[in-house]
Amino acid sequence: MKLASYVHHGRKSYGILTDTGIIDLGGKIGHQYRTLKDLLQWGAIEVASQYVNYPVDVAMADITFLPVIENPGKIFCVGMNYAEKRKEFSETSDAPTLFIRFPDSQTGHATPILKPALSNEFDYEGELAVIIGKPGMNIDTDA
Repeated sequence: MKLASYVHHGRKSYGILTDTGIIDLGGKIGHQYRTLKDLLQWGAIEVASQYVNYPVDVAMADITFLPVIENPGKIFCVGMNYAEKRKEFSETSDAPTLFIRFPDSQTGHATPILKPALSNEFDYEGELAVIIGKPGMNIDTDA
């Protein structure tokens, strides 16, 4: 099940992403879980999954994607975590670099990324997001 946050006709919502559009969870369960962040924080994936076979409410062409979680608390990032990337910058440390991102630096799928006027180009790496919905420490890799 793929989840997304989006705007449709000026209204923010979230839902289940399908090949043809969105099943609007905000319209169905938004009274209980106002945002996708709320849904995840309350561990309500099973509630959302009950709607996975419902018909599409909104066509893909009619939405604008928002960042998956619009108002994240903290965004920790890991850079230089690939040996080839470290070589590119003559980085000799075996440890990756940690840095933060601010919520307003996020963008939705297929939305423009704005390049600052002082920059000549983007520096990019493949990105993977992990959203952890519950506190944890020393979690076994099999968990």
